[in-house]
Amino acid sequence: MYPPQTSLIPAAAALTRYIAEHGFGGNYPYWYLGSTPIKYLTGPILPTILIVLKNAFGLASFFEASYLLLLVTYSLSLMGWFVLIKALTNNSKIALISGIVLAVFPWKYFFSLTLADLPFSVSRGILPFALFAFFKTKANTKVWFWASAILGALLLLIDPTIISDLLVGFMAICFYKAFRTKSLKFKKIGVYVSRAFKIVLLATLFSTIWYTPGLWLTILANPSTGGLSGVGAILRVFSLSKTAVPVLIAIVVVYASHKFKSRFAVFLATWLFSFGFLTLFRFIADWDFWQDWSAWVWELEFGAALFVAYLFYTKRYFVIQISTLLSFVIVTLIFYNHFGKGRFISDELPPYINSVGKLGELAGSSDLVFISGSSVWWANALYDVKQVRGGADRASVNSLWPKAAWIVRESDDGEETQKYLEELDVKYVLVHTESSKEFFHDFKYLLKWNSLGSVVWSQEGDTIYKIY
Repeated sequence: MYPPQTSLIPAAAALTRYIAEHGFGGNYPYWYLGSTPIKYLTGPILPTILIVLKNAFGLASFFEASYLLLLVTYSLSLMGWFVLIKALTNNSKIALISGIVLAVFPWKYFFSLTLADLPFSVSRGILPFALFAFFKTKANTKVWFWASAILGALLLLIDPTIISDLLVGFMAICFYKAFRTKSLKFKKIGVYVSRAFKIVLLATLFSTIWYTPGLWLTILANPSTGGLSGVGAILRVFSLSKTAVPVLIAIVVVYASHKFKSRFAVFLATWLFSFGFLTLFRFIADWDFWQDWSAWVWELEFGAALFVAYLFYTKRYFVIQISTLLSFVIVTLIFYNHFGKGRFISDELPPYINSVGKLGELAGSSDLVFISGSSVWWANALYDVKQVRGGADRASVNSLWPKAAWIVRESDDGEETQKYLEELDVKYVLVHTESSKEFFHDFKYLLKWNSLGSVVWSQEGDTIYKIY
């Protein structure tokens, strides 16, 4: 049982495969030239769950354990949103309709199986429980406060990128709590916002016990995500702050509007406007960079499902409801067609994996190789091969590989490419040509490889070069 070749699930399977044999200590030897601590690449929760599931149910691989975990996550997510919406609306019918609509909306299934990594999908599925705990917090009791902080920390230990969802979700609940339905005004908003930031700060500190401060500093200054070392890290802070602009605009819109008649409408508007503006801003900035802006469609789908459920309950605007549902179906189909209409669950490995297997045979466990495309994620889920790249770029410590990877893939300068290959001590390169069944064809200038190495294996558009 295997996911589509474009899925990032193999990255989690690769890390878990190694952890099951060697534990969490030391650096992960197969990604980023063996320079990155394995604790930077994954928290302890997800690999542990996959190992337990595989052993407890006698599963054949960590891919099967991943599917089982996703199935559990889908169920937990529906339960979590039901509990949260029931608390926000004090209405079981709206919560039930929300759960039904959420189960029907297709994007999360497509995205989690075809494009997303496993930590992303699992953390978003559990998110509503952390939001519910924050909703239950009160000034005169600390139980839910600490429960919210602990749940937030657990989410960060699954996926550090969930912090943006926590902040937006907490802000939406802050506005919910501050809104007064009689006066249609917000009261004590600062008190709730202060509480939210305290919880996020505590959750981050708790998770840092595992990650160490080094992870956050690495993410901050990582060249692979647009940062620089030294002074560049300070500039990176200002660059990252741009992400908050769409959320601030959404908050201003909600705060300045006088059209909301219920607290739930305030929560929903804050959620939808925040992720809507984030998606719109990033889409406008670079619509072709789908990996960036499409990540927020997951959150938009949840918000849209709650919106549709609320309208169904009030029996209004059926055209809007149907149009909203169809829009997510259409977006999902567009992406599904773009990625070749592949099977979500297959009993066979991707067709090009034999090239990765041959590379592993040639390189063994000692020679460094360069792989591109989805092969990067699959390689170490199946073989012990040391490669320049990996499956968690934001956490990589080595500062040379990002630029080197770009030169190797996209530069037309053979001498410059050779320089970086020598500096990295790369022995083999797997090149996917246009006729390869690998979905991502990252190598732009194929002719340069004839002067950089000798062909030691070639099949169905995949060629392995041994570097001179």
